[in-house]
Parts: sequence; structure tokens; C-alpha cells
Amino acid sequence: VDYWSVKLKDSIATLILQEILDRCYQGSQQYCSAITFAPGSLDITEVARSPFNYVVERARGIDFEASYRTPLGAGDLSTRLLVARYIERSTDDGITPRNLLGQGTSSDPQRLRWNFKVSYALDPVSVGFTARGVSSGVYDNRFIECTMACPPSTSEHRTVNTNKIKGQIVFDTSLGYDLDAGGAKMNLFLDVRNILDEDPPVVAN
Repeated sequence: VDYWSVKLKDSIATLILQEILDRCYQGSQQYCSAITFAPGSLDITEVARSPFNYVVERARGIDFEASYRTPLGAGDLSTRLLVARYIERSTDDGITPRNLLGQGTSSDPQRLRWNFKVSYALDPVSVGFTARGVSSGVYDNRFIECTMACPPSTSEHRTVNTNKIKGQIVFDTSLGYDLDAGGAKMNLFLDVRNILDEDPPVVAN
């Protein structure tokens, strides 16, 4: 079991133009430096959309690993389980803290990922079977899912009729063969991932 925790200060992120303007007028001078005003007035002539070092990122989780090996017949049976359980994935820009855990994007992790493998080795042949899974998630933790009597939709808390992304389990298989070639040890192997050819969950734009 391995518990881990990461905190990154002054992470780089890019804001949309309106957010730069809003934060400048809220008193944050680093954002005002990206705004060009007409000489002698408060008329804006340009807003530079550039990255800022303003975000604190946090991530915490627990990793589990367990394995077991035993003789079975003339060969050896092995099992191995790997589980990654995220506890926190968040950002804080000093104005709007955000919980990113479980969101269905490439950069935000699902709450649970796991990998279970069973293999059997009977010299010189080995075969393996693996199941990999990821938990379900949402499009955005800020969204409000509703179909009737919905509150007003805002840019921060949009109302949507569905905010769910399905989890998935896929299966892999492998085959290996050990041989000697001119005194050198070699292993020929074949790995087939997603043997049932399962499509990933459909995720809307």
C-alpha cells in the first residue's frame, strides 16, 4: 500500500480574456499587466492572453498492489492486482477552488483505476489474461444535472440533462515462448489488447 500526496504551487495556466479583465478589476495586479489602456484613459486597446503562474494544484491518492504465486500441476500460476484510488485532484487560483476528481477529461483522473492479471507458466510457454477497469465519471463537477425545475444556468454552474460518463472494463491476453538461440535466451511474445474490441464510452463534445 502506498499513500502519496503532491502539491504544486505557482502552476501555469491560461485564462480566457474575460477572466483576465475580471481579475484585474478585482485588484490582482499581475492580470492588469496583460491589459493595454489607451493613453490617458481607461479605454482598453488590447488584452494579451498569456499564461500566468497563479494556480495551486493538489493531488492525493492510494495505490494498492497484491500478488500471489503457487505451483499448479507442472507449471506456476501467478496473480497480480494493481489499484489506484484517487482521493483528491483539485486546483485553487485564489478566487475559485475547483474539484477536478472524476471529470471525464484526459488530464483529470477518475476516482478508481485497476488492473488484474492471471498468468500460467509451463516452461517454455506462458499465457496471461488481464482485466483493466476505470470507474465512471462526470463531464464537469460544477454542472447541475436536472430535467425539470432547473435553477438558472450560469457560466459557472451550467444545467445539463446528463452529467454522467460510463466506466469501462476491457480484457487483454498474452502468449509467450522461451527459447535458446545460439546460447542466448530469447522470449517470443504476442500481446492482444482489448480482445473483445470494446468501444470506449461515448463522450459528447
